[in-house]
Formats: sequence, C-alpha cells, structure tokens
Amino acid sequence: MNRMKFNQHYLHSWIRVLGIFSILLFLAPTVLTADEQEMRGTFRLITLTSVPDEIYYRSNGEYILCRPRLNRFSKVYDFVLHGEANAVLRFYVKTTMEADGIQSGVAPQYRHVGAVNIPVANSYMLFLQPEVVGSKGKPQLKELNISLLVDRFVRDDSDGWLLFNSTDKAIFSRLGSGQSIAMVEPHSLSMIPIDAEKDFSLIEFAAKIDGESQVFYSTAWPVYEGARYLVIFYERKDSGGIAVCRVAGGGISGSKNGQK
Repeated sequence: MNRMKFNQHYLHSWIRVLGIFSILLFLAPTVLTADEQEMRGTFRLITLTSVPDEIYYRSNGEYILCRPRLNRFSKVYDFVLHGEANAVLRFYVKTTMEADGIQSGVAPQYRHVGAVNIPVANSYMLFLQPEVVGSKGKPQLKELNISLLVDRFVRDDSDGWLLFNSTDKAIFSRLGSGQSIAMVEPHSLSMIPIDAEKDFSLIEFAAKIDGESQVFYSTAWPVYEGARYLVIFYERKDSGGIAVCRVAGGGISGSKNGQK
C-alpha cells in the first residue's frame, strides 16, 4: 500500500515537472538559425540598356517594384533577406497583370529573371545588362545580368575616379597626358587619382583585342574639384566590343564605341 502511494506521488511529481518544462519552452524566445537571420541593406540600380518590362525584387517575402533608370542612378531601395551570409537578392517580371488577376480571381504570377549574391549587409550599386528577346515592337526581358559593387561612390571622400571593369579583359587606362598607365583587372574596381587643378583631362582606355593592344576610347573629360566619376566598362552584346559609361553627379553618359 505504501509502495503504491509512493509510486503515485512520484508519478505526479514528474507530471508537474514536465508541465512546467513545457510552459518554459512555450515562453522561451525563438532562436533563429543562421539561415533564418535577417540581413538588411540598400541598393541603387543603373541599367546600361533599356529594360522593356517592370522589374520587381523579393524582400522579406514580398515582391517590390523597382525602377532602374537608363544611364542614371535609381533611387535607393531597401531589402531584407534571410541568411547570415551570401543571401540571394532575386529579380522578377510580372507575367499576369494585376488587373487581370483581380478579374479572373488569379493572383499575379512572377517570372524569375536574375539574381545576385549579397555577401554581407551593406549598401550596394547594381549594374544591369538586360538580355531582350522578341521584336522591336514588342520586346520582352529574357534575363538580367547583374554586377554588384559596394556603394563607395557616395561614401569615399578620396580624390580620384572609380573604374569598374565588368569585362573579361584587362583595361589599361591613362587619365591625363603626364600620368602613368594603370591597369584595371577583369571584374574588379580601382581608384585612380586625378589632378583636380586642370579643367580637362585626357582620357585613354586600351585593351588587348584580337591579340593586340588597342585604344578603344580616347577623349577629354572635364575635371571638377571635389567631384568624381564612376567609370563602367562593359561588353556590348551586339558587337562584342567594349563600351564606356561614366557616372558624374548622379548622372551617367555613355559611349557608343564598340570596336572589336
């Protein structure tokens, strides 16, 4: 009899302990794994050729419309991704118009057109090179090729120009007739110092094309004290040549040079 009472008391004690433990688990704060942690940052867009469709990006589970500007910086967009490192920022086009979705009772559908890895939370510049299919009267975005750079253009106070080479070729640059030649490695960014005392600076860019070193761009650019350019080299899809764009004061001007 006493043994039975002891067993019942022992059982009731364990039930109380398990009940308290369950309550504590319920009240305990949720601990996110590395894959679930939030990464917050911002980005600006520059598209080097026209984008025929509206672009959306995925942030915190939502599709958000963004408006890349041809040859200019877009406004700043915020993103929230999940993943401690190397999270993916994805871009889409809408395949079902919202009005049609309301009429038919079908939610809008989105087609994935491009993505870029975001290594850490930061502010970035994204350079878009759209691949477009279809006729001139009805072009359609097939894919977005995206290059990523930390947004140093608005943060770096040093006197110089930022040269971004998105091509597979090394670019050799001479900024100013008396300056030495500087090389920008493929898919890299370099800061080139500029003599701000001159009103204009001679600009020459060269690369090895068909096995020979060729100057593919030569002109004179204005130089302003305290102002810098962001110079972008990219491959022209139509000719395979190297094109040059320069961003100045938030604007960008492009070269139609496309020598092979």
